[in-house]
Formats: sequence, structure tokens, C-alpha cells
Amino acid sequence: MVRQMQQAGWMSAVSDGQAGEGGVVAAGTVASATSGRGAPGGPAARQEVAAGRRRLLLAGGGALLLAGCGSVHDEPYYLDDRNDGAEIWLGLWRELEIRLAINPADGLVTFLRSTIRPELRYRGGPERHASDSRAPERGLPVEVWRFEARELGHTTIRMEYATHANATPARVLTFRVNVY
Repeated sequence: MVRQMQQAGWMSAVSDGQAGEGGVVAAGTVASATSGRGAPGGPAARQEVAAGRRRLLLAGGGALLLAGCGSVHDEPYYLDDRNDGAEIWLGLWRELEIRLAINPADGLVTFLRSTIRPELRYRGGPERHASDSRAPERGLPVEVWRFEARELGHTTIRMEYATHANATPARVLTFRVNVY
């Protein structure tokens, strides 16, 4: 392997006392142990390898920390009557809100009819709000149901509009949810 690295010209820069491309030498390779600072495999070379590993770990940890800041998952994913039959992809730990417009003159309210599988956790609802600009029929009250994606997989949420829990539904809505 050392001979292949020498033939490729990779070790020549290192043996001249220079680091590889961008000042980084792969940790744990023969090239990092022969960086031109002291004897190959000596204490100076081991310290250099350890320092390189620490820098790599800090850079990786910082990148992961920054990746979580300002996430687009701060806002819930919204569904309403217009999304009936839709299939959505929801990221793990993302919140889902189903906002269904209700017309008090009809006397219909919404009911959750599907068994919630482990993929989604029921977080509450229905909460009635006076009106919502996101409702399909603006100005009508809405009932809001909340869920949270907890496990990878897929499930179906079935909602019904009915006058009471045991009545024949006037309308049935289904939403297929894939948690990734």
C-alpha cells in the first residue's frame, strides 16, 4: 500500500514536510505518521494525528449542532378538507395538524375513526377555533386535531363528519402518512 501511495505521488508532498491537500492528512495512514516532523511513528507524529482527530471531531460536532438550528420543522405540517385522499411524507418528530372546517348550521362535527398506530402519537383535539385563514371555507370555525410523528413507517388517518359518534358519517376523509 505504501508503494502504491508513493507511485501516486501522494506521499511525496508529505515526506517533504507538507501536509496533504488543504493541510489535512488522513489520520491513521502511513502518510500521517511520516509528516516530516520528527521520526516516522514518533511522539510528534502521534500528537499530530491526535490533534487532527480532535479537529475533525469538533468540526463534525459543530456541523451537527448547526444543522438542528433554525429547522424548518418548527411549524406543523397542515392538512385540511382539500387534502382528502392525499399521501404525505412526514419527518420524524414533526407535528401534524389536521384542520377541518365545520358549519354550525349542518350540526356536523369531526370524529377520529382510525386506530392510531405507533408511527403517530395523538397530541390533542379537536380544538375548536372561531375561524382560520387556512380553512378551505374562510370564516367558518375549524376543529384542529394534532399528531406527532414518532416512529418510522406508514399509517392512515380516517376522519368523519357526523352529527354524533354513532351516526352514519356524512363525509369520510382519509390521509395516508409516511413517517421517514
